[in-house]
Formats: sequence, C-alpha cells, structure tokens
Amino acid sequence: MTNSMDLPRIIRNNWLANTGVLFFVTEEPHRVWKGLEAAIKELAESRPDDRPVLAIAHDKVSGFHTSDPGVTPPTDKSNVLLNAIPMMVLPREVLSDINSDFNPPFDTAADIIFVLKDPMWDLAESGSKQNAVQIFRNIIQANMASSEFHGTKDTDDPGSPWLRGKRMFILVSANPKLPDGLPELDPIIVPLPDEAMLDQGIQKVIDPLAGQKPVGGTHKLAPLPAEHRARLLAAGKGFTYQKWEDTLSLALVEQGSRVYEDIDGFLGTIESRKVQMLAGIPGVTLVPRGTIAFDHVPGYEQVVQFVNHRRRLSPDLARKHNIKTLKGMSLIGVPGTGKTLFSKYLGRLLGKDVLFVSLGELKGSFVGQSQAQLRRALTAAKALGAVTVLDDADKGSMGSTASGYSGDGGTSQEMIQMLLTEMDGLDDDSGCVFVFTMNRVANCPPELLRPGRMDELWYVERPCPATRLSIMQVHLAHHKFTADDEAKLETLAGDKFTDDWVGAELAKLITDGVLEALAEKRDAVSTAFLAKRIGEMTPMANVKTFQEDLRAIEEAAGQFHRVGRLTPKKSATAASPSHGGRAGRPVRV
Repeated sequence: MTNSMDLPRIIRNNWLANTGVLFFVTEEPHRVWKGLEAAIKELAESRPDDRPVLAIAHDKVSGFHTSDPGVTPPTDKSNVLLNAIPMMVLPREVLSDINSDFNPPFDTAADIIFVLKDPMWDLAESGSKQNAVQIFRNIIQANMASSEFHGTKDTDDPGSPWLRGKRMFILVSANPKLPDGLPELDPIIVPLPDEAMLDQGIQKVIDPLAGQKPVGGTHKLAPLPAEHRARLLAAGKGFTYQKWEDTLSLALVEQGSRVYEDIDGFLGTIESRKVQMLAGIPGVTLVPRGTIAFDHVPGYEQVVQFVNHRRRLSPDLARKHNIKTLKGMSLIGVPGTGKTLFSKYLGRLLGKDVLFVSLGELKGSFVGQSQAQLRRALTAAKALGAVTVLDDADKGSMGSTASGYSGDGGTSQEMIQMLLTEMDGLDDDSGCVFVFTMNRVANCPPELLRPGRMDELWYVERPCPATRLSIMQVHLAHHKFTADDEAKLETLAGDKFTDDWVGAELAKLITDGVLEALAEKRDAVSTAFLAKRIGEMTPMANVKTFQEDLRAIEEAAGQFHRVGRLTPKKSATAASPSHGGRAGRPVRV
C-alpha cells in the first residue's frame, strides 16, 4: 500500500497548464508549501527568461508572508481576504488609484503562486464577506486562463514592461467543503505520509545515533537493523509527518537506544501515542491489532470463511478476472449478538488495526467542521489500511437521513456522501475494509447497502444451543477459568434454559460466575451458581417492552445471509423472540 503523492509535479504541471486554482485538503499545509518550493525550483530551471516565480502565502492572522508559517502581523489590513484578493490580482497602479494605503509586499509584475491557508473562515462568513466570495468566484470561473490573467502590459509591444504577472491560487484547508457560492473545485486529498516519507523521519531522528555510544554503554551503536526499520515504518502509518518525528523523539527519550536492541518497548510508545493522536478526533477510537484478545467468535464461522476466501485470492488472479479485493460488509441483527466483538476480531484475522468511527460524534458546531473531522478519520483509516467500523450505523447522523431529513442543514447527508465516495474510490492496494454494524436496517440509507459497496450483508441470528455453549466456553477461557461440570454447562446452553439469549447476556452470565468463583476462592466456575443466575436474569427477548421491536428488527434482516449459529436454522419463525418468560424461576440442572 502506498500513499505517495508527487506534490511538486502536480503544482508544476498545473502552473504550466495555466490552471487557475488548486484545492488541497490536508492537515499539513507545510507539506504543500514544501512541494511548492520544489516546484518553483524546477520551474526556474526550465523558464526561458529570468523572470522568477514567487511563492506568497496568505492567512487570516499574518496576511501575506514568504515563509511557512507567517508570524508577523500585517499593518495594512491585508489579512482580510476581501482586501487581499485585489492585491493579488490587480497591478500596483490600479491598486494605488483605488486606495493609496494598499501596498503589496511583493512586485505585482512578478509571476506569483499564492497559497491561501484556511481561507474558508473568511469565505464562509456572512455579511460583507460575501463580497470576497463573489470576487473569488469570478476568478475561479475565469479559470485564470484568459490572457488578462496571464499578465497585463500597458501596450501590445512585446518588449513593454509587465504591469501584472501570471497568477495561480492554491487553497489549502483541512475542510473539504467549499463555501456556498463558489464553483465546484475538485479537492486534491493529500494522503498521510507513505513509507518513503516516514523513512525520512527515521533518517532524521534515529539513524544519527549509529556510531555513537549510548549513555553508560561501552560499544558504539550499529546501524538500525532492517527488521526493526520495517516494524517502525509499519507502526508509523496513520501519523502526520510532524507528529511522526515528535513521536520518534519521544520514544527515544523514554526508551533510549532500545530501538537497536529490544524494539518492542519502543514500538509500545509509538502505538500508545498513535492511540492518543486518533482519540483527538471526536468519535474515533483506535484498537491496535496487538490488543485484540479474542481469537474466535462463535457463530461467525461462515463470515470468517468468506473473508478468508477473499483475502487468499492472489492479486494477479483477482486482476485477471476483474475481482475487487474485500471492501466492506454489514452485520445486522438484534443488540448483543457480537457484531462489535467480531469487528474487532476481524482486525486480528486480517492483521490490521481496527478504527471505530461514530458519524454522530464527528459532527461539529462550525461550518464545515463535521466534514473536516470525517476527512481526518477517513485519511487515517486509509493510511492505516484499517478495519474501519461504523458501529450502530443505523443511529445518529447516518440513520436520521434514511427518511430524507436530518435536521442539520444537510451536513449528515454530505458526510454520508463523503463516506460513500471514499468507499467507491478505494483501490485494491489500500487495504482498508469497512464494517457497518446495525440493528434496524430500515434506518440505514439504501445507497450504502447496495451491491458493489457491500461485499456481503449478514443477518446475525441469536445463537442456537451449540453456539451458546461455545460462547460460554470462549468467555470462560478469556477469564482463564473452566466450569466445574462441562456436561451441566452444556445443559445450561440448551433451549430449556437459555433459549433466545444473546452473546452479551451469556458473557455477563459467565462474568458473574467468575466473580463468584473468585470471591469463594474456587478455581472453577460453579454451574450450580450459573443455573441460579439464569433463573434471576431476564433476557431482553423476554422483556415485553422490547419484543415487538426485536421482532421487527429480525423480520427486516431475515432477507440477508444468516450467520450466528453453528447449526442450520430449522424454521424462519424461530428467529422471533419467544414469549415464554422464565424470569424469576429457579432453574435446576
């Protein structure tokens, strides 16, 4: 998988093609600035005359500046975009006629590429700032391609002096949404650093240690072993470049030269920092692949087989037959059937990190903030090649748009469209797999569930006796316990005692048994205690308030491929909640 992007080539070629405006979406504006510097250097080597191409940055705080970042406050109100735009596009003589106070800090006769950093704040504001939108819209619509925008002279004489040079604008923002009123611009999404760029960080921070003696050591350090370098590069996926350098430096402070010896502690610091970094995005939680405990989720064997068939397909064979790699799946069913747990296990199965994303929590209060935060989450998911889980996708902002109204001015719909576009644009090398878990399929946008976006839709049934027994055994093993009587445990898993129980309820039953065993200082869980707890607990299927809702959930999902049971289902009606009601009855084994 690669996230490479040749920024200098993109900028240089668009300048030569007389493109007027480029729109880069990234959290790292300095990378665009560095790409621009490299592009200008290449242009200087190929230009037939001595006229340079200048790089001028602009932001709301410093106005115009020639470095990244700008730190000097302007004295001419050029930080206001409405004032700055005329200074960018008009000759000095015209500016002087309009307002003698306008004094651009650059030669208007020069060819200039302007980098507007986060201009959306100015462009999105109401009132008089709409004039800035109007002016900027005129520039974009002209596309800077007419002769007037390539440079202005006062006569037709080729030898006459330039009054204003050629212009190109580069918009740089973490927000992929343009303000209303601007023509459509195709955003260029700048990916997070690929391995080549991450390796630059290693070369800068780690490699200089080679040949030095560590504190208290007697031998000079050898160059970083290739295996350690590969593991560092894998751990670096998902970081911005600056945060990658900072994290490597922090790991060196905490772990010292162990990167050359025992790298596990060094990587632990990096992974914990990555978790903290992604937690800074509202609604995003990273579960590193090494922390996924369960190595089996009973009832999902058919899904595992499906995934294994897809991932074991060689890339050459897939390309030959035009078959896409695994892209996404949906897990649908009543609460507690292990959908979230299996999503984590899928990360372990595929050897990937798991990224949980809540669209509802991503939503912000400022214009474009929701879309920017979703873009950050999707960019991280793609860089990690993660299993990206939208848990409870039928709730929050996604579920509310199924009826066509979200109450948020269309933000939810825009976020969903961004998500669908990202899924459609996944290439075979991205490694990113989307998993949507949901209860009520009717609340989910139909465009999400159509074939082509989803490799498969799975209806997770409530477990049968054999599956319930396996679930209880898995949770016993997870707590490092066994049952005092396996035969009685199998009896408790039967329909007579735990019919219609879901995995979450069985997991709680086992946890209660483990806590009781610990309190009584026993090395095995008492099946007699479990039988007593079964009589005291009321499964959700037997709560009258929930029964109609659960039945509707299962009837709607019944059209999809059924999983969740180790044995085939005998009848379609068995999926409906029972009306038995065993709550409060003591159970004897």
